[in-house]
Amino acid sequence: MQLDEAGWQTWQDFRADQQELILPASAAAHIPVTVRYIDRGRARLGTVLLMHGIPTWGYLYQAVIPPLVQAGYRVLAPDFLGHGWSDRRDRFDRSFQDQARMITA
Repeated sequence: MQLDEAGWQTWQDFRADQQELILPASAAAHIPVTVRYIDRGRARLGTVLLMHGIPTWGYLYQAVIPPLVQAGYRVLAPDFLGHGWSDRRDRFDRSFQDQARMITA
């Protein structure tokens, strides 16, 4: 990963730094789904959840994450279902309700 003070040098570096989680069926959708996300820093001052709009992905926050981490926050930046590098199959609902279930799961 290439991370500098402003963020990752390329979107490919950001993608390579994402973690992956497979949520079981019914956690967010009727089938198992894969969620990609960034989880950086320690929660010394708390946790910040960065949720992108549609149709973007977590990379939207690539320049915001490093200063938040340096300030003492844990930062979570998931890719919503159907966006970024999270599951993009056309086999499940992408409603705000399912996105919310994915976040809480």
